[in-house]
Amino acid sequence: MSLLARRIKPLVDRVMVKRFLAPKKTTGGLYLPESAQKDEIPQGVVTAVGPGAMNSDGKVLPMNLKEGDEVLLPNYGGQEFKIDEDEFVILRE
Repeated sequence: MSLLARRIKPLVDRVMVKRFLAPKKTTGGLYLPESAQKDEIPQGVVTAVGPGAMNSDGKVLPMNLKEGDEVLLPNYGGQEFKIDEDEFVILRE
C-alpha cells in the first residue's frame, strides 16, 4: 500500500476498504476463465476507520470495525477510487 493511502483518514462513521483482487489461477495451477471470475463476491480488507458517528447527546459512538478486518462489499454504493495500482472504496459502517 502506498504512503498516500496510509495517510488517508475517513471522517465520522466511514471506513476505507482495499479491494481484494480476484485470483486468476487456482491453487492447483489451473487458470480461471473470465466467466468464472465475474460471479465472485467482492471482498476487501479495512485499511482505515473513522472515529465514529455522534448520537443526539453529542457522544461519539464507537466503530465496530477495525483495521485489518476482512469484509464483504456491496455491488453498488460507496465511493470508489484508485491510488497507484490499488483499488479502494469508502463506505459507511
